[in-house]
Amino acid sequence: MRAHALLAVLILAPLTDAVTQERPVRLGNRVRVTAPSLGVNRYVARFEYVRGDTLVVWADSNVRYSLAAVTRLEVSRGRSNTPVILGASLGAIGGAFAGLMLGPEKECQPLDILCHPDEPKLASALVGLLGGGLAGALLGAAMRSEGWEDVPLDPLRVSVVPQRGGLGIEARIAF
Repeated sequence: MRAHALLAVLILAPLTDAVTQERPVRLGNRVRVTAPSLGVNRYVARFEYVRGDTLVVWADSNVRYSLAAVTRLEVSRGRSNTPVILGASLGAIGGAFAGLMLGPEKECQPLDILCHPDEPKLASALVGLLGGGLAGALLGAAMRSEGWEDVPLDPLRVSVVPQRGGLGIEARIAF
């Protein structure tokens, strides 16, 4: 009897953990729905609720989807600042290099002791660094991307699917 009880605890413990974990989607979260059989590909809306076998989201009005038709559900994790930082960095490096290469050269006279031929190029490189960094940051801001995370639809989904010569049963398990 003890062995059966231990086996039951080992089998059911992961399931109870899954039940007590925080839900990955909450009311009002931005979600992206994919349901190819309904002609829906990455439809972005606000999450309302899941009741029975129906997913309800809000865009201009409530939209209902059969969970059996939904192949993928993603929740937004917010916008990333990475493109802004990357754009500013790449723009600054490119601008500094262009300013250094394309900057005017200073003609030094033979008796000019304080003359340094790279002074105008360094000033051009500094202008290029600032201008390129600003332009790169603006481009990166325009290209900010949104991070999406997959949401398991059901821990166990069983459906009947057409196969060559008849019907088959398909089972998917999400962890």
